[in-house]
Amino acid sequence: MDSQREIERLDAEFHFDAVCAVCAPYRTAFALEAAAIRGKKFLWQLDPYASNRDYTAPGGFAREGQLLNALDGTFVTPQALPDYADGAPLAPWREKVHVLGFPTLLPRVMEPVEHDDIQCVFCGSLHPGMREPGFALALFRALHDDAVTLTMAGGGWERFEADADETARVLGAKFVRPGLLPPDEAAALENRADVLVSLGNTYDNQMPSKLFGFFATGKPVLHLAVSENDPTLPYLARYPLALVLHRKDGVTPGTVAKLHSWLHNVQGYALPFAQTARLYPEFTPEKVAEEFLKWL
Repeated sequence: MDSQREIERLDAEFHFDAVCAVCAPYRTAFALEAAAIRGKKFLWQLDPYASNRDYTAPGGFAREGQLLNALDGTFVTPQALPDYADGAPLAPWREKVHVLGFPTLLPRVMEPVEHDDIQCVFCGSLHPGMREPGFALALFRALHDDAVTLTMAGGGWERFEADADETARVLGAKFVRPGLLPPDEAAALENRADVLVSLGNTYDNQMPSKLFGFFATGKPVLHLAVSENDPTLPYLARYPLALVLHRKDGVTPGTVAKLHSWLHNVQGYALPFAQTARLYPEFTPEKVAEEFLKWL
């Protein structure tokens, strides 16, 4: 109710032509749904609501349809479109849907830090059943290359301590877990990395926006896919400095040799930001804003 009143207060003061709720979380969307305003109402769904596999959405598709009834339009990722296909739960609202990328392809200032090893860095949270470190840890244990350091920063390790302890036993100082870091320290860690490590989600209807932040660095990206329909794969296929390894293929000698060769071959390489922006124009703020404004 407080969010609804705040939306109404701001609308009365500024007389908005349109208001867009960026979700998740969805409480802002429901506040906008109930708000009495003069302008149009839009929703930008960074994650799905009813088809989100992280939680049980109250009311499910019926509640989402009720929300869409109150809106003039909604922006979604391509992975959400099946919910609006013929016969799908949200098909009646298909005309309100517009595909929109994440405006996360921004140039990043890279300050080279000299180091002797190949630094592979993952920064992010782990979630059982959604984003797990097992495949990555098994690969680097099998690699066991003294020239390579694996750093995995972030939280959520409580359910994976045994795997982490085994990796520390095998790799010693070449496996680093700094824990949760402030955003500026995490960014600095990524900036001095040689390779950025991306852990694939098990859910194929959610698009991790962080991937495009990785691309913006121009650095090599190692993506470890665990889903058959990993939504990042088409984008990784465009990126010249990406290596995708699939959990289904196992940690075989051939896979480990491929990883070893790639790590040593890409060390020191980076794409200029202008080249990356040409590869993914739909994720630059300029193109996202252009598409966004077209539908208001």
